[in-house]
Amino acid sequence: MIARLTNPLVHALAYSVAAMVLSVAAPGEARTEIKLRLTHSAPTSHPNHVAAEKMVQRIKERTNGEVVITIFPNNALGSSFETTDQVRRGIIDLTIVGSDNLDRYPEAKAIALVLAPFQFDDLPHAHATLDGPAFDFLRKQFAAVNMVMISNYEWGFRSISNSARPINGPEDVKGLKIRVPPVAVNKNTMEALGAIASPIAFAELYMALSTKTVDAQENPVSTIWASKFYEVQKYVALTRHIYTMMMFAASTNVWNRLTPEQRQIISEEGTKAAAEARKIAAEEEEMLIGKLKEAGVTVTTPDPVKFRAAVEPANAELRKVVGEADWKLWQAFVEEGRKRSKK
Repeated sequence: MIARLTNPLVHALAYSVAAMVLSVAAPGEARTEIKLRLTHSAPTSHPNHVAAEKMVQRIKERTNGEVVITIFPNNALGSSFETTDQVRRGIIDLTIVGSDNLDRYPEAKAIALVLAPFQFDDLPHAHATLDGPAFDFLRKQFAAVNMVMISNYEWGFRSISNSARPINGPEDVKGLKIRVPPVAVNKNTMEALGAIASPIAFAELYMALSTKTVDAQENPVSTIWASKFYEVQKYVALTRHIYTMMMFAASTNVWNRLTPEQRQIISEEGTKAAAEARKIAAEEEEMLIGKLKEAGVTVTTPDPVKFRAAVEPANAELRKVVGEADWKLWQAFVEEGRKRSKK
């Protein structure tokens, strides 16, 4: 009698091992199809998923059908924390994941620097930094947890929505009870601005906003629109206080089993797809800001210079966590990225 695999983790491991076993071919034989799984947290309408769908099709075509990637969006294989751990152990093959899912591992804690508040002037500055001087630094963080970073996808700058008042400066944030994700940098940033940070599950956030359990929340404009927070939040401030990126990465165990040619194709197409996701996201944000205004939302664009001094306590805390050496190195990356973005 054959026992059934009822444990999802065991089933996932069996699937991954079976897929990779099929890929092994004897010398002189044609390679067998390699089936890989890609997990991410975004819905199918998100630019990351749209770009990823095109990416996997191009990878299949360029490898002559040798590498076939199936995408599991919207955390279909588990939470981001769970799937990140499975990717690093080789149970799931590929992921598009945020830095906050890696910095909980002590050996990759320095990746939290990506989230330092008000460090980037705009998207070109963020992209020039993360794709340029900081790229190898980020890859080292992934390597430390048995993963290979391939390219930088998009999530975007975070903005604040609230039901109390327009936000034009740090003083307008003071006293607001704001929902934050379970990420230290976000919590410390809001508290430095004088807000009362409250951890609430994202699934419960709309109700918490509608009942005024909290006054505010912070997320990219795309999330504010998709989650219909504008129905219960009449003020949106484009604070752009934290830039959040998503990174396309592979399990090192899986990556090392691919041929050099296959790895090169995945890297090239991953980089191309990341650029496509960024372009779509930027165009979409401009459109959504217009839709928010049409829905009766008051949209403000505060001057970030006013905020930078106010969030210094949050940066000081981050500096302690990552250490002085990595902090100074990162600041050099940010400044170099600023110069590159203005050329």
